[in-house]
Amino acid sequence: MEQRLFFLLFFLITIIPLSCSREQDFSQPIYKELDVQGHRGCRGSLPENSLAGFIQALNWGVTTLEMDVVVSQDQQVLVSHEPYMSHNICLDSLGNELDSASYFQHNIYQMTYPEIIRYDCGSVAPPGFPNQRPVPGAKPLLSEVIETIETKAKELGVTQIRYNIETKSVMGYDEVFHPSPAEFVKLVLEVVEEYRISERTTIQSFDTRTLIEARKLKPDISI
Repeated sequence: MEQRLFFLLFFLITIIPLSCSREQDFSQPIYKELDVQGHRGCRGSLPENSLAGFIQALNWGVTTLEMDVVVSQDQQVLVSHEPYMSHNICLDSLGNELDSASYFQHNIYQMTYPEIIRYDCGSVAPPGFPNQRPVPGAKPLLSEVIETIETKAKELGVTQIRYNIETKSVMGYDEVFHPSPAEFVKLVLEVVEEYRISERTTIQSFDTRTLIEARKLKPDISI
C-alpha cells in the first residue's frame, strides 16, 4: 500500500508538471552529436596505439582518437599504454619474447628513442583480441601520429578530428617511469601546440596532478 502511494505521489508531483510545461521543448534532443572514440586506435583489429590502427579508426569514421603517452630518457613523447615494453605486445630488439616481469629492464623512461624503435610492438597477438591483425612496427612518437593523422584527415575531407591524450603517470613513480607531472605535461603540450590542435585536444589521466599542471600551463585546455 505504501509503495503504491509513493508512486502515485511521484507521478502527481513530477510527471504531470513535466508533461504540462510549455517552457521546455522535449521534441528537441538534448545531445546533438555522438562522439565515437577509437580506443588506442582500433586495438580489436590492429595493434594498439599504432599508426596503422589510428589510420584505420579514422577511415572508419571515429570522431576522436584516444591514445596514451609516455616519455623517453631523451624527452621524446611516445604513444604507448605502458611506460615500459609490455610482454603482451612487444618483442625485444633481437625479436625475442619478453619476460612478464621485466618492467624495469625495458623501462621506456630509461631508454633513448633510438633504443626504443628497435623493439617490435606490432607482431605479437595480445590476449583477448583474436581478430587483431599483426603489423610489425615500433611505438610511434606523438608528433608522428598527429602529423600522419592530420595529413590523412585532409585527404578524407575530415576537418574536426579530435585527440584524447592520456598521460600515463602514477604518484610514487616520478623520475622512475616518467618525469614529474609538470615536465610531463609541458612536453605533451609542446607537441600539441606545435601542430595547433589544442582546441581539438583533451588531456586525460588517472593522475590528477597532470590535469592540474595542464590547466596551469594552458587554462583553456579540455581535461
